[in-house]
Amino acid sequence: MYNVQIDVDLKKPRQRKNYYIVGKIRRGNRRFSVSESTRTSDLAAAASYLAAWAEDQKAQHAENKRADTLKKAGVDDARATITVRDAIAYYHERRAKMGKPITVKFEADNLWRFEQKYGSRLIYDISPEMAEDIAAEFLPDVSAATRRRYGTSLIAALYNAAARKHTSFEKRTWQHERSITERRPAASAEWINEFLSLANQWQPTLQRFQVGRVYYDPDPHAWRVMVKTAVMFLFTTASRIGETSKIRWADVDFSNRRLVIHAVNRKYQQSVHKMLTADVVAALQTLATLIPSHPDLLVFPFLHAHSPAKSINKRIRQICGDRLPVLTSHEIGGHGCVSALLEAGLTPRAIAELVGKDEGTISHYGNTTDRVKIETVDRVFGENCTHFAI
Repeated sequence: MYNVQIDVDLKKPRQRKNYYIVGKIRRGNRRFSVSESTRTSDLAAAASYLAAWAEDQKAQHAENKRADTLKKAGVDDARATITVRDAIAYYHERRAKMGKPITVKFEADNLWRFEQKYGSRLIYDISPEMAEDIAAEFLPDVSAATRRRYGTSLIAALYNAAARKHTSFEKRTWQHERSITERRPAASAEWINEFLSLANQWQPTLQRFQVGRVYYDPDPHAWRVMVKTAVMFLFTTASRIGETSKIRWADVDFSNRRLVIHAVNRKYQQSVHKMLTADVVAALQTLATLIPSHPDLLVFPFLHAHSPAKSINKRIRQICGDRLPVLTSHEIGGHGCVSALLEAGLTPRAIAELVGKDEGTISHYGNTTDRVKIETVDRVFGENCTHFAI
């Protein structure tokens, strides 16, 4: 494709108020007549419009030239025109083929919100830095760390779904880990003990609520037991808060000290049994005497169905105040439990079987405290390297 030559000027035709761009555009041997209104009668404004119009013509010609060159070379560059709306459609299609259609309400809501605001934006123009800003708009009821982590993961999934639909997948894959925030903190046994101690002094705001046809009007003591039991359960089982909010009394086996979370309530649609410590069993038995405990009723009715994390995180903040670092339910459950088991010496495979998660999740959740790191360094280089002594 030949270079473009623009030979135009401003003219004001008779009986017209506005200036017009009049002339010819030459692309090789082809000529095109131009007659376009500047929509202004001011000469300076018309001249500015003419300069901007000429730049747009040159940019359009450059893009056409690039597309023509790629076409002659046999390169499929359809990827360059994929919008966020297209990527979301590919993502739905891919999830359906994997047998994991999008059924979770908050994920569907975030996709809808993302499409409404950024649907016309090209998916490949979204950089990791831009993704963090966009992700900050997701999940407004949760912590900033969760919004960034989940949001960047979702955008990366859309990016990769679009890439898989076309060629050169490896070159187009966006490794969003570059933009993920720092590793989330994990609850320790010391944190849990201090939290339970502070919870005994907590003066909750009495709140009457309804779940189904059952009305709950718990007193302050019942509120304390509910929140303390939920935190203990999360810390000792690594359960997700969404799973925890759907547990019913019929799912608890007190005699065998275990609890089943059914597949319909699980992220990957597979039932799992959680082993309960003696303390958690005792706490559940106490809770059963304070609130209605019919087999079909919820164990933790204060966890709102649409935002269970918000329900418990609100109480955790109230209890911690400024005396204890505020952790979220996910940092207590997933990260705290897995980190405690890793420090106890269990292998990732054993932990995965114990808490019902995959080994990749275990390696991501596990944190090692500075105390354990120091003890490990002392054991390896102190006991085994005696010649280091002076």
